[in-house]
Amino acid sequence: MTNMMTDVAAALNQVLADSFALYIKTKNFHWHVSGRHFRDYHLLLDEQATQILASTDLIAERVRKIGGNTIRSVGHIARLSEVRDNDADHVPAKDMLGELRQDNLILVDSLKKAKAIADTAGDNASSGVIDGWTDEAEQRAWFLLGVSPGLIKQPLGQALCRDQSFGLDAISDYRILVPIDHDFGNRRTAVGGRCHGR
Repeated sequence: MTNMMTDVAAALNQVLADSFALYIKTKNFHWHVSGRHFRDYHLLLDEQATQILASTDLIAERVRKIGGNTIRSVGHIARLSEVRDNDADHVPAKDMLGELRQDNLILVDSLKKAKAIADTAGDNASSGVIDGWTDEAEQRAWFLLGVSPGLIKQPLGQALCRDQSFGLDAISDYRILVPIDHDFGNRRTAVGGRCHGR
């Protein structure tokens, strides 16, 4: 294993540690969220945790494919992760969402650093799969930003087709909660992948 590939393995292990820490924290908030919109947030965080956990095996196996060793223990995760624990007895729902958004952005940063290292090493396969994990983390952060005010206008399972001033396309393949204290102008709801004007 060359020095450059050792660097790739180390960067991927950083991503893996951050992913495991983010998974546990997301499940923690999934279990302990409370308040008016408990069910909506509970389900959203469970979906996000499931997505994060699904990535961990792929990250670890990528490390092994390039000849490296990966994470071996909870202690190893704690030593590497940039995602900090939150053991507070009570965290308001809006604070949970905001904290998880920031943690997903920490993961995005780790992923971008890993991609740069993989590119320098000429590891095209690692660089390619990192793009998908980055997109997932950015999407989670985006949705958490969208729900962070904590007020729901549309039911879970619908999505928002934002107008061109937001530069965003319709999202219809993911459950999203839309805050009512934003003015999106010409708002339309997306159902079954098609946008219907209101």
